[in-house]
Amino acid sequence: MDIFKIIKKFFIHYLEETIQNIEIISSIRSENEINTILENIDNEIIFALNASYNELSNHYKKIGQILYQNKISHILLINILEKLENEIIYAINHKNINYNENEFLTRIENIIQSISEGYFENTIKDIIETIKKESITFEIAINAYKIWYEKFLNNILNNINDKTILIYEESECFKWINSLDFKLLTKACNINTKTEIMLITEKIFEIAREIIFYKEKNDNKNAYNFLILLDQKINILNNLLKNISIKFINEKTKYFFELFADLILFKKEFTYFLIFSVKPSSKIIHKKDINKAFLNIFKLIKQKVTSLEYDFTGIIDDIHSIHFIISYKEKKQIDDIFNYIIKIIEEYKNKELILNIPEFYLRATDTEIFSGLNADTLKKIAFIMTKEMLNIPYYHFKENESKTLITKAKKLIKINNEIQKAIKNKKIDLFFQPIVHISNNKKTLEYCEALSRINFKNEKIDMQKFIDYVVEENFTDDFDKIIFEKLTILTPEIAKYLNGVSVNIFPTSFLNADVLDLLRLTLENFKKYNLIFILEITEYHLFEYYAIVKKLRDEYPKTLKIAIDDFGSGYSSFSTLIKLSKKNLLDIIKIDGSITKEILTDKINFEILKMSLEIVKKLNKKVIIEYVENKQIKEKIEEITDDFYAQGFLFSKALPLEKIKELKF
Repeated sequence: MDIFKIIKKFFIHYLEETIQNIEIISSIRSENEINTILENIDNEIIFALNASYNELSNHYKKIGQILYQNKISHILLINILEKLENEIIYAINHKNINYNENEFLTRIENIIQSISEGYFENTIKDIIETIKKESITFEIAINAYKIWYEKFLNNILNNINDKTILIYEESECFKWINSLDFKLLTKACNINTKTEIMLITEKIFEIAREIIFYKEKNDNKNAYNFLILLDQKINILNNLLKNISIKFINEKTKYFFELFADLILFKKEFTYFLIFSVKPSSKIIHKKDINKAFLNIFKLIKQKVTSLEYDFTGIIDDIHSIHFIISYKEKKQIDDIFNYIIKIIEEYKNKELILNIPEFYLRATDTEIFSGLNADTLKKIAFIMTKEMLNIPYYHFKENESKTLITKAKKLIKINNEIQKAIKNKKIDLFFQPIVHISNNKKTLEYCEALSRINFKNEKIDMQKFIDYVVEENFTDDFDKIIFEKLTILTPEIAKYLNGVSVNIFPTSFLNADVLDLLRLTLENFKKYNLIFILEITEYHLFEYYAIVKKLRDEYPKTLKIAIDDFGSGYSSFSTLIKLSKKNLLDIIKIDGSITKEILTDKINFEILKMSLEIVKKLNKKVIIEYVENKQIKEKIEEITDDFYAQGFLFSKALPLEKIKELKF
């Protein structure tokens, strides 16, 4: 029997069977299409039986690539070829076909392996592209396995015979599993997940060795099968780490200090603890700029320190600070590390054009003295360090100073506990600081700013500590709810003494439906009593939550007024002021106290104030000038304008509402 005819007969039979099984027969609708397919089959059979082995390899490797590009599984074709192989060998053995058995087996194996090779290589290329696309910028090195995987695949593609890449104990993955980075990340997972990550990471090297084994035997079919198994394991590992990193990011400060507490309690060698921070100032601060600078410096420091064989981990916890842990063996190495980091920061500052970022600050301490402290205390110590010795850019706390930090941290924890109780029990008092209208030497009380106060052992807690804690512990929504509830209750009393009240709102509250509902209730009450409600917000956040604020403004056009807070610091600019004015979402500009308090001694600040007042006047908006603390500042302002609103101790500190009626100007 003619081998050509019998191959065609069986091939078409198995092809039709396969097409029916995968339900794509409906895509072949015309006789011409079927004839085209059959014609191509004829050509392929003739080529397969007569071409040289080299021609077979090149041709069917391309077929494998075409199958991959068209998203058609090459396994379907290989299954047909393997069934065909059995039929033809049976026919040869039973003398039905006059053809050399070894010749046929060699040809069919060549075809199968060449198709597999083309499919295999394209699969590798696609996986490499996927790895590159999935690359994420993150402080902790969670991509060690991806870096290894990409290198391993490139080695296969380029026929690089690097067997060291298959040794787990010499890999970056192994180093990562035993690093501080891994210890920090796995604080966010349970012991079973941690164990699973470690086992899978080791397993992928075993599978990789299988791939290389079959690849060296030119068994592309089995090499592909193990590649798919490897990719499945990589994806499982990827998903595990992705889920952990999501959980970690939500509370990374917590996990950082938990790890730090564990290390200084159990590690024999010292642990070097650093705070690297940006000091907020009157300069323009853009969050994206700071985050980018932090990430760049973080990478530079990590690269340098790890190259010196110190173990390193750390986090960027907000737009103002980075925390580091660097493990070292001898105390004298502290100063070396400290100097390395100072050098890196200085080089970065000189190399990069920093326009919108205030001074970089570096804080450091030897943490042997902190052994036995819990994570919460360590977190407070770090918080205090960012506020200490700000007249010195780079400061290394000595042992006695570190003891003082501990004392301050413990006191701060007590205060924070009181604040937490106050928020929980709604024991927050509202005080009111007058905003006085000064016009032609006449002073009139029209508004007050509502300010919160709580008692701690019959003393008022420093407001900045209070606000810092509320933000740090994510109590902003709860805090704003309490403020709006109290303002709603006090509305009838407010109406006896004032025309309106101004109040700050935390930006995150705009995303909380409960807070917005309470704000609307307050606005309803103010509307009922014909009071003005002034919402103070920075221009940056006003742009960020423009749609929400505009909706509130449309609902209460006569009651709700919008004031730009802290103008002259932070994100302030005249161009955004003009844009907001054109959008009709601006009534009042509050000049920040950092500008006002320097106008007697700093000509630039005086000119900034003068220019700000001119712009505000042209925009036909009201202006409130903060920090009018004495008669001299008031008179200096009156050199520029005789019509403005002033707020400061010259007129009054914040008082309980019932004391406001006693004020006389």
